[in-house]
Amino acid sequence: MNVTVSTKIKPIVRFCALALGVFVLVSCSQNPKPQPQMPTAEIPPGRLEIDSDALSHFMDGQMYFNQGDYAMAVLEYQDALMADSYISTIHISLDEAYWRLGKEERS
Repeated sequence: MNVTVSTKIKPIVRFCALALGVFVLVSCSQNPKPQPQMPTAEIPPGRLEIDSDALSHFMDGQMYFNQGDYAMAVLEYQDALMADSYISTIHISLDEAYWRLGKEERS
């Protein structure tokens, strides 16, 4: 009886192995489409560090913002942007401070 079962299973195993091999070859042979890249701001080459003055002004602006002194926060954020205009978080925080002051046209 074992001989009969073994001879029936061999063709099934061969077929499964063949089907798996064909599947792997077909799925690996297709070239994936390149994903579109999101546009990014132009950052000067070799720039990996955040300006310490910008960081200091930004942190002071965050402190004023958290205390509800949005006018002082705006001043600090503006100083931070003067030091480093490539940090998007500063732009967003400045817009939010203007919005809280009721100056939506500035944000």
